[in-house]
Amino acid sequence: MPPATAKWIEQRLNRAIGQLREGRLIRARKLVDEVLERVPDQVDALRIAGDIARADGQLELALDRYIAAAKQDPSHLNTLDAITKVAAALDRTDRAIQALELAVLSEPTNGSRQRRLSQGYFTAGKLDESLGHAKLAAMLAPDDAEAHSLMGANLLHLEEREPALQALERAIELDEQAVHAMVNAALGLDELGRTQEAAALRQQAAALAPDDPLVAFNTKDATIAPRDDPRLAALERRLEDPLLAVEERVLAGLTLAKLWDDAGDTATAARHLVEANRHRAEQLERRRTAYDPARAEQVCAAMGTAFTADRFASAPARRDAPVPIVLYGMPRAGKTLLEARLCEDPALYAVGERPVINPVQLGITERTGGQLPAGLDVLTPDDVEDLGHILDAEVAAPEGTAAFVTASPGNTLGAGLFGLLDARSVVVHCDRDPRDLLLANYLQWFPMQNPWAWTPEGLVHQYRLVDAYARGWTSAFGPRMVTVAYEELVIDPAAAVGRVRAAAGLPERGGAPAMLDADRVAASPTAKPDPAAPLHRAHVGIWHRWAPHLPELYDAIEAAGLATWRSREDT
Repeated sequence: MPPATAKWIEQRLNRAIGQLREGRLIRARKLVDEVLERVPDQVDALRIAGDIARADGQLELALDRYIAAAKQDPSHLNTLDAITKVAAALDRTDRAIQALELAVLSEPTNGSRQRRLSQGYFTAGKLDESLGHAKLAAMLAPDDAEAHSLMGANLLHLEEREPALQALERAIELDEQAVHAMVNAALGLDELGRTQEAAALRQQAAALAPDDPLVAFNTKDATIAPRDDPRLAALERRLEDPLLAVEERVLAGLTLAKLWDDAGDTATAARHLVEANRHRAEQLERRRTAYDPARAEQVCAAMGTAFTADRFASAPARRDAPVPIVLYGMPRAGKTLLEARLCEDPALYAVGERPVINPVQLGITERTGGQLPAGLDVLTPDDVEDLGHILDAEVAAPEGTAAFVTASPGNTLGAGLFGLLDARSVVVHCDRDPRDLLLANYLQWFPMQNPWAWTPEGLVHQYRLVDAYARGWTSAFGPRMVTVAYEELVIDPAAAVGRVRAAAGLPERGGAPAMLDADRVAASPTAKPDPAAPLHRAHVGIWHRWAPHLPELYDAIEAAGLATWRSREDT
């Protein structure tokens, strides 16, 4: 480029930067456009054009400009960060990943680029890819706290808790302000039963960044929020930021819903709740991962064909192993609470939410070469015996255990597979007035990954599907299928526990169970702690308070005929 031309470009871009800083976007854009008309791939002009479009709220244009600049110069880390931030606000992480991949390909040994690509994959939910690049980033740049934080976050999501904690602790050691690492480490410590350490880390994170959406969401239950809680104003301001990522917008909205409800303003809480859930539902639609009722019904129909009374009648009764008690139902139906009630008896072992049936499913697939449930037809008695041993190893119940209780069947196949392995298996359908149950799921006070949870239509359909499974299993399991209503569990726990024990062939146990508090349920051996779990009688009938402010949810419940739940013959 001739020197005169280079000087002319430099002058105009410097003037454009000055106009941008003063907020004169039209003048700044005109200067940059003059440069791009002569030199369309001038990298500095593309970057400044991205900054101007971003300041003007034209995020799609800003993303185009930043990506064009990154193609010319992938070494400019601020440009890569701008791509990541704008793409997250637009929920166009796919475009960010493409640009970040090109940056990594041009210099694969650059730890900063590897870490930024890991962040892109993590935002997109591609955990294996994210973890690989985070590990490489940490190896290339051992003192990069964010790389260790990303590695820990991925490992935590993949349920590798001990190595996750090691990576997160390293991140905190490198950066005392690493609030996301603190929150994730607290989640890992909770799952390992180290609740006091977890609480201390949450408090530290909240003191450093109370308006960070991830921090606020994970500390929203620490205290009941008054109307003058500073988090309210801080998070309201964050929501006004057009560059707030969709994920952060959802977390901030859900946190505000909880805090405003604590403060006694259910109407404002409901407004934030609906908006946050709408953002998540739209995100799932864009990513083509939204709930598919037709697909869910196909799986349900296949289960009805696979698990019949005849199939269960031929199952072995494994007298040398603990009786499986499988708690089945939607989240917030009382599974964790019932597990804690049952396992007050030391002869019963709490498995919690560990997916102990998953290795059995893998073993069936390996033996049959087919997909479940079709492969069940070719299993031999020897296969079933071997699979029972796999289950025993996964449960790892202490010697002398009379029964183990699992609150996570794994998926729709789970309860049926327990019955296939042991004729003594008991399935407990944990149910609840759907007006309370669907509200409790829609409130999203805890991280909910199920795509059906974000829309009234998905919630209603899932409830009816779960109910259909339970009805099918009732005919197949006979007296070993028990229904426990949440309302009964919190009002008359002794009766609920007694019916489950009777179905499992366990003797009556004297004395009524004591009312458990949140801390004791959270300390259940393997259940994930949830301080917001609805444990008490006050949570029966909570729908009355919310119904006027959530008309779409309650219209959907009414239209499905679920508002007459208490008069159903089977309850």
